[in-house]
Amino acid sequence: MVIRITIPIGIDIGGNIKISCGEEKFSIPSIIGNPNPGWSGVSAKKELKDNLILFEGEQSFYIGELARLQSELKRLIVEKGKVEKLDDVFRLIKAVLALTSIKNEDQIVIATGVPISTNIDLMKQISGSLKGTYDLYVRNEATSEDKKLKINILKTLVMPEAYGSYYQVISESQEQIASDAVVVSLDYLTEILTFYRGKPMRLASGNLMDASLAVLANKIALVLQKATNQIISPFDLLPNIEQNRNQVNVAGKIYDITDSKEFFIREISRIIVDSLKVLLSNLPYDAQIEHYIITGEGTNIFWKEIELNILEENIIEDLDKIIIPKDPIFMNVEGFKKLASKTLIRE
Repeated sequence: MVIRITIPIGIDIGGNIKISCGEEKFSIPSIIGNPNPGWSGVSAKKELKDNLILFEGEQSFYIGELARLQSELKRLIVEKGKVEKLDDVFRLIKAVLALTSIKNEDQIVIATGVPISTNIDLMKQISGSLKGTYDLYVRNEATSEDKKLKINILKTLVMPEAYGSYYQVISESQEQIASDAVVVSLDYLTEILTFYRGKPMRLASGNLMDASLAVLANKIALVLQKATNQIISPFDLLPNIEQNRNQVNVAGKIYDITDSKEFFIREISRIIVDSLKVLLSNLPYDAQIEHYIITGEGTNIFWKEIELNILEENIIEDLDKIIIPKDPIFMNVEGFKKLASKTLIRE
């Protein structure tokens, strides 16, 4: 008799796509690129997540870090604050699933999040279409090792991206009941998601197109371009910014970005707080915010300045209501994994 295991998995689709499966957590850039015929990898990093090739029939795609570094033609999964291409969503999800230790013919339940400005019909399409049996075929470009397996996706739940953080906080609270809350997800895109009586309020939520890690990278790239007379890719700057490195190597020369980075962080933090103030004004008058949840890859970068602005504006009367998790980068995806697990138990 064949015993098939059903596994709950959380996936967070943003500037990076993150996955949580059991004790495993991975994050790779949400980039899909064309193979580079002139490249035969001699990579210092040999892990699959840094050298990921996905095969679909006769086609192959560079995914994540490999696409960022080696593809001449590449595209981000998130454009203008939302996810638009269903095929690319499927490719990225299949690619990150292949990074985990799920076994051949395992059954899985997925809970995932996309930016709140993503078209609702597309969210329904993702939920309805991403189930069934799939063949996964990937290759490690650095080692030429292939990995093939068949999986069965039983169900896919699709929610706004920051919902995972809210669910994680509620599931860990003693009462475990829905509440009024605000999630500020400081990621590649900044998302503010408000909850009234446990339900997302779209009128009081939104993506901030002019205030995010992506905007910070763009602004610093423009400063560097003027200083170096070189074309600078903002996305290539993100690893430096996220790891708080203040020096950048451009055409063999080292440039310090400390001053411009600090200036733009202050500017962007101000915009985030102003936007938060406006969005909160759209909540019903009887709303009583119990939690202000701060998450995302930009938490350590922006939070100090945001906190100063919040105190100045007196937006949050009780600072004890602010929740900053130990691992803000993976909080969304951990919450989605919990949601998938609860769905699995309930059904």
